[in-house]
Amino acid sequence: MENGECIPSRAVPVRPLSNDRSHLADRAGLLTLLIAVSAAVGWLRTTNLHNATLLRLNEERLKLALQGANEGLWDWDLGSDRLYFSKRWKNMLGYNEEQLSDSALEWIDRLHPEDRQRALDDLDDHLQYGDEGYVSRYRLKHRNGHYLWVESRGHALRDRQGHPFRVVGTMADISDQVRVEEKLRQAATVFESTTEAIVILDRAGRIAEVNKAFERMTGYTRNEVVGRTRTLLSDVEGDQAFFADIDRRLQSRGTWRGEMKARRKNGETFPTWLNIATVRDQEGRFKHFVVVLTDISTLKSSEAKLKALAHYDSLTGLPNRLLLNLTLEKRYSARNVIDSAWPYSSWTWTVSNSSTTPSATPPATSC
Repeated sequence: MENGECIPSRAVPVRPLSNDRSHLADRAGLLTLLIAVSAAVGWLRTTNLHNATLLRLNEERLKLALQGANEGLWDWDLGSDRLYFSKRWKNMLGYNEEQLSDSALEWIDRLHPEDRQRALDDLDDHLQYGDEGYVSRYRLKHRNGHYLWVESRGHALRDRQGHPFRVVGTMADISDQVRVEEKLRQAATVFESTTEAIVILDRAGRIAEVNKAFERMTGYTRNEVVGRTRTLLSDVEGDQAFFADIDRRLQSRGTWRGEMKARRKNGETFPTWLNIATVRDQEGRFKHFVVVLTDISTLKSSEAKLKALAHYDSLTGLPNRLLLNLTLEKRYSARNVIDSAWPYSSWTWTVSNSSTTPSATPPATSC
């Protein structure tokens, strides 16, 4: 109101209400997107953390497994021709981590000359054709100059076309194992090539293994005797007591030697010389018996022939003077044993017409 007059108020423009709410939808969509992105980022962070944790755990498990197996790790990148060796791999050859480079030549140059081509061929065959794992045995030169037997195992990683681009594997020192295998091969050669029969018995006295000489000596095949008891070959009367005595000797001494009458498959008996020994494990527990049988039939026959030649005339077959002397010596020795046990053995006897009476009294004894 001005000077008593009413002046209309100035109108303030007002935006009319509208039914268009697209801006609200846009904001809601943006908010939803922000929430989704935040959730995705959080999920990725959680997933990455989880994956990193799993990766670290797997690496720790692999490290512990390799340490427990005492094996070294190698990783060959075929594209760059760089070959990674783990600390344990280098330690096996007497080196520390800084003394060997990540070059394939470090491995190739240390291969034994007799094994180099075979080791390279084994790896090449795996890279070209091997769907199964790679396994190879060869010798590597130690820093001190000697060679170690090692076993490498690995697997090639391939692209979609099947071309290998990486090979990862482990290496173990098997020198002790190779030495044991060599001794076993030598023992197996002796076992099969010896002319003496060898029988392996288990703890219950059952036949576990025999060699070729046993088959030739007895006429039995391996399949016919494995699992059967040791009495199969014995021709000893009351053999249970005989073997019980052997068992007692083996328990107290660990070995037994002696003669035994054996029986072939056809029923024929023949004399043998037995050597029996017990085999025990590292803790002293009994595992097996090893029985070596020697056929002494020829020896016994030769002894009989020599005895006949020595004691009988070759023309007449009658006893000779040597046999007579031996017989007299035996009887004289037996008489001396009786005389020493009988107090009146020094009496002499004469034969009269009427009867046989002592011709002397017992010798006087001094007080």
